[in-house]
Amino acid sequence: MKALPLERLVAENGEWLAERALRYGRELGCIGDVPVGEEPWRRSADGLYHSLAQSLGGGASLPPFDCGIDYSRNPAFAFGAEEVRRCRAGGVTLRAFLSFMKCCRRSCLDLMQERGLSRVVMERCAHSLGRFFELVEWGFCFEWDRLTEKHNGAGPEETVGSTPEGACGADGALRLSEQFFHAAIDAFSAHVAILESSGVILAVNRAWRRFADENGFRGEGHGVGQNYLAVCDAVEGEEAAIAGAVSRGIRALAAGRCAEFHIEYTCHSPDEKRWFQVRATRVDGGMSDRLAVVHENITEVKRAEEEMRTFNRELERRVRQRTAELEQSNREMEEFCHAVSHDLRGHLARLEGFGRGLFEDCADVLDARSRFYVERICRIGIDLRRVVDALLELSRIGREELAVQEVDLGKLAGTIIEELHRNHPRRVVRFTVPLSIAARGDPRLLRIVLEKLLGNAWKFTSGKELAEIEFGVTQRYGMPAYFVRDNGAGFDMRYAGRLFRPFQRLHADGEFAGEGIGLATVQRVVRRHGGHVWAEGAVGEGAIFTFTLSA
Repeated sequence: MKALPLERLVAENGEWLAERALRYGRELGCIGDVPVGEEPWRRSADGLYHSLAQSLGGGASLPPFDCGIDYSRNPAFAFGAEEVRRCRAGGVTLRAFLSFMKCCRRSCLDLMQERGLSRVVMERCAHSLGRFFELVEWGFCFEWDRLTEKHNGAGPEETVGSTPEGACGADGALRLSEQFFHAAIDAFSAHVAILESSGVILAVNRAWRRFADENGFRGEGHGVGQNYLAVCDAVEGEEAAIAGAVSRGIRALAAGRCAEFHIEYTCHSPDEKRWFQVRATRVDGGMSDRLAVVHENITEVKRAEEEMRTFNRELERRVRQRTAELEQSNREMEEFCHAVSHDLRGHLARLEGFGRGLFEDCADVLDARSRFYVERICRIGIDLRRVVDALLELSRIGREELAVQEVDLGKLAGTIIEELHRNHPRRVVRFTVPLSIAARGDPRLLRIVLEKLLGNAWKFTSGKELAEIEFGVTQRYGMPAYFVRDNGAGFDMRYAGRLFRPFQRLHADGEFAGEGIGLATVQRVVRRHGGHVWAEGAVGEGAIFTFTLSA
């Protein structure tokens, strides 16, 4: 069986766990009365966590009760049994040891939380942790009762932790079975009662008795011998509905109409609000007329659920607030873009118009240097308008909703290549493009990606006598990766990180035309499709741009 993550955590953090358990023990008050101080507790904690690491690594499981099983073979049970003599020698009581086990269990839960285990792993580890501590407590209680009876003259001493079959004949086996049964149910922190199918209480555990004492129950035997169902039927007032539901559920279980019964209810005390759950099931092992009824305090679970609901409400409120802020920011961005597209482009057009008018109307009085300046003004105005248009397109791409559908990128690339040839008929470029390349995405935005990449490849191969451009698809990390490869100018890979930043150019301004925003637009579109884009190249040897899509 594969070891749980808790095994490694326990093995590597034994000292931390022991210190945390001792701290909880001091707070609980269960380790303050031992005459020899904290040393017995520290040894118990060290041995416990060593046994826990062994049990988890070996896939220890909780075996069913059987008088013929030698439980000393189980590391958890054996540790509990062997710990009895050391605890007695150190003045540790049964109640104090069981309380300290809760501290040790709590320290393990703290360790899992602090190490950030996932919810699924936490649940699996907590389940195994609970089974381990049940075995430890079973072993301790069994051996404690055995030594107590031996001290009182019940019989000869046996090996610690063993369960000898037939030690005193049938009566001995029965007595051993009863001892083990009571030790087992006493090890549970939940309130457990064993019922006949008629509802008569046959046995209760230590937690049940303690709860009864703390809540003022004065009956003999803590309810043993009374009819649990009759008690439920007699309840009046606000609690009558829950008691009646419990009674009906247990009767249905006894009659075989259900396999298990479960209900949650409130049981508030004057000092605090409390929640409990009742679980009832049949007792296996040849006792079909026996039922186990378990009352468990789930107050901490309910408080955690309420805290989670409060957290979720607060999170939803913050999400709504952030959404409203984002919508407001988007509206302001739209207004800004509108101002840029309307006002700034208008000013640039007028500037260009004035320059052209000056050149045409005053050409006779302008010398060569003045005409040069006027031409420069007109050219800058045109370039600025192109930059503004590119920025507006980049902003618009980031805000538009995606219309995802099946797209044939091969057919789309073929259309763009035809346009490039038509606009530059004198260029000699050899294209390699499959007839069809399937993809999913927004057709308009993916056309922009191919226009930018194929346009760049066309532009940067302008210095080649025989330019070669290829568009295709390959596999990267188990998914399609689309690429545009050329044998053009290429680039220095040391500066590859600058390629997708707006206005970052790796070549001189006069060497290749463009606004320096095309690859930033490509990256924006690809990211909106949940993909990635990257570039590879070498100076004078061409480049390859690859992108993935996950829309």
